[in-house]
Amino acid sequence: MTGGGFEGGGQDCDRHRNGRQANQFYYLLRPANEDARNHARSLKGTPEFERSSNARKKVEMRFAHLKVQHGFERMRLRGLTGARDEFHLAAIVQNLKTMALRLGRPPTGGASASIA
Repeated sequence: MTGGGFEGGGQDCDRHRNGRQANQFYYLLRPANEDARNHARSLKGTPEFERSSNARKKVEMRFAHLKVQHGFERMRLRGLTGARDEFHLAAIVQNLKTMALRLGRPPTGGASASIA
C-alpha cells in the first residue's frame, strides 16, 4: 500500500507491541461523513446557526420533559401507527399543559381584563 497514513517504527526491536513490523505504514481511516461535519463546523457562529440551535434546544427540552415527567422512555403501542398515535397523545398532553399554564396566569401590564 502506498499513500496516506503515517510511518510507524522507531523502536530497536523488530516488532511493536501490537505485532506490526518496524517501518510498516499505519493507515488512519477518514469517517465517511467528515465533509458534512466540516461544513457544519464552518457554519458555527453564524446568526442562522444560532437561530436553529436555539430552536433545537427548545425541542430537545420538550422531549426531555416528556421522558422524565410523563414516562415516555419507550413506546408501549406496537407498530408505526401505534408509535405515531402514542407520540401524538404525548404531544397533546404537552400542549394542553402549556396552554393551561399560560391561560392560568394573570395578564401582564396594560389594562387588566375582568371576566364576568
